[in-house]
Amino acid sequence: MVNDSIKGRCYNFSLNGKKPLMGWFLIISDDGQEYLVQRNTKLSYHNYRKVYQANYSFKNNIASAKKTNNLSSTIGLISGLALVRIFRKIIPLDLFFGPVNRPMNVGVGLTNIALLIFTVGLAMFFVNLYRKKNLEIFLNKRGHKLVMIGKIKPKTYMQKFSNGIEVW
Repeated sequence: MVNDSIKGRCYNFSLNGKKPLMGWFLIISDDGQEYLVQRNTKLSYHNYRKVYQANYSFKNNIASAKKTNNLSSTIGLISGLALVRIFRKIIPLDLFFGPVNRPMNVGVGLTNIALLIFTVGLAMFFVNLYRKKNLEIFLNKRGHKLVMIGKIKPKTYMQKFSNGIEVW
């Protein structure tokens, strides 16, 4: 599918009817086919993205863009900020980021940066895996299967905001 093109509209979709599923977009082509595109970053670089298909129709699961005031998110944010301060006092900083680089040592600095990049990359990998398994579990419960059909590279932007920024 690398050389083929899909023309259609792109949508967010939801599995529970409330919150859009992060990391995935639904493309409904002009001929009515549905494609699921895996996209775990909001960066607008033009690389190939994996495209999947399922024999389940997500047209009824298209998520609306309305924003609601969510009390649980506010409570979670406040409690998270408080827990960060508590954990910062209990857990030493050099446990995750290596020893403090004083006096300055290039080797220790590069090791700390490499450790940070590895940790962020590993976290992104597990988030990607969790999102895919979440979708597969949703489909398996309904007796459907997620099948990778290829990769596509976007030719146009998915959204254009009022300030002129275009995002795919």
